[in-house]
Amino acid sequence: MIRRVLSPALLLGWLVACAGPERIDDVAGKEEVVIATSSSESEGGIGGTGAPSRDKVLAVGDETEGGIGGTGIFGTVTAFGSIVVNGQTIDIDDAEEPSHTEMIGRDLPLTVGSTVIVEARPDAGGWTANRVSIFLPVVGPVSAIDPAARVVTVMGTRALFDESTVIVDRRGYIDGKVIAPDDIEPGDRLAVSGLWKGGEVIASRIDRLDDKGPDSLRGLLLKTEEMVKLGGTRLDETCCETLAAPSYVQMVGTFADDHFRVDQADVGSTLLFGERVERLIVEAFLARDPDGQGFHLSGFGIPADQSSAIDAQPGVRSLFVGAYDEAFSIQRSIALPGDASARINVFEALNDLAEPD
Repeated sequence: MIRRVLSPALLLGWLVACAGPERIDDVAGKEEVVIATSSSESEGGIGGTGAPSRDKVLAVGDETEGGIGGTGIFGTVTAFGSIVVNGQTIDIDDAEEPSHTEMIGRDLPLTVGSTVIVEARPDAGGWTANRVSIFLPVVGPVSAIDPAARVVTVMGTRALFDESTVIVDRRGYIDGKVIAPDDIEPGDRLAVSGLWKGGEVIASRIDRLDDKGPDSLRGLLLKTEEMVKLGGTRLDETCCETLAAPSYVQMVGTFADDHFRVDQADVGSTLLFGERVERLIVEAFLARDPDGQGFHLSGFGIPADQSSAIDAQPGVRSLFVGAYDEAFSIQRSIALPGDASARINVFEALNDLAEPD
């Protein structure tokens, strides 16, 4: 197994740890590197544990130009030029189009508020994308809406929004029309961009779609004695008998009678980041495993390497940077403010992360 780490000098220049007394490397012994994966909060209480396998095999010399493997970047688009994600300017002109169940949402524009998965390589001006796709945790009909509480429930999964969340009606509008939360009604079909936090989505953008079309889910599949679920959405158990849990899945299907019926399911963390990705720059929430032995990225199930020498603060929106192999060796973390404008200020203050040394 090849594991590459960033230099100590670079770490010292940037490590801003989340406040809190607990450190990931203090939680458990370091003999077991790939930790158990499930979630805190709504994802917790699962019987049994186990980390989703990346099934990664790298031969010596299997590298991209520049002497390192690719970098996986996940976060929210905050500006264009080509796009800016986590303060990183990424040229997407020649990026590969997505495949698999990522076909859901491919007709949506890539715009401010979109959450994206990018595989990129560093260049003189920042980054050049090899692959980019919009990440939509939930696409489907509205179960309930509470504009005053700023919560919309889609197929049983709660999506939390604030004044910075852009809500756009794409029904009959070529460029979309900005609408208010009060305009959303039960039964409307929404595509939600955002980050998983436990079983909920912190929404950065919401698009109202045509009523007809496939529903979809992307996130951590969980099984309890009572149900099979993803986020707050209950799945048709007969569709998921052969799927291992916990594991990252992308599902296409239909939501009806308070259940999601799965027509197609792709499983595995390589759907997030391919086998050539050896480094991550990820905006996410850290979640605790239910057995108390470690942490993972909420909604993704990517396990945090237990040797990661950072303070852990589950449930706090953060930017994580580090090496990625069978687990995520987090070498830098910075807690992000809840206000979107304040987050942009933090991102703009970051040093260039394109250089690994």
